[in-house]
Amino acid sequence: MSPYSAKQFEHGDNFNTSENCLSEAACGEYCFVEGCSLLPYEKWIERIVIFKWNRVYPSDMKFDIPLTEHGWKCISTDEFVGKSHEKISVEVYEK
Repeated sequence: MSPYSAKQFEHGDNFNTSENCLSEAACGEYCFVEGCSLLPYEKWIERIVIFKWNRVYPSDMKFDIPLTEHGWKCISTDEFVGKSHEKISVEVYEK
């Protein structure tokens, strides 16, 4: 993940940080991504996990992969209580 994103996590020694994490990730590895376009990397993405909060926040970027149009299927959904939000939804997509 990017150094910017890493600041959100309590245990920063359990993962690698890099400004180029999407380019450096090997097959089967996870990347925590925010604030960048994913569309250029879509052909290498094996699974998409999207977290949604029960609030709308202002943003200057939007998720840019048209999931349905590009053949991604939602294989699971779940909800849980987080530390900062009463309801967090997670959706998992695969091709």
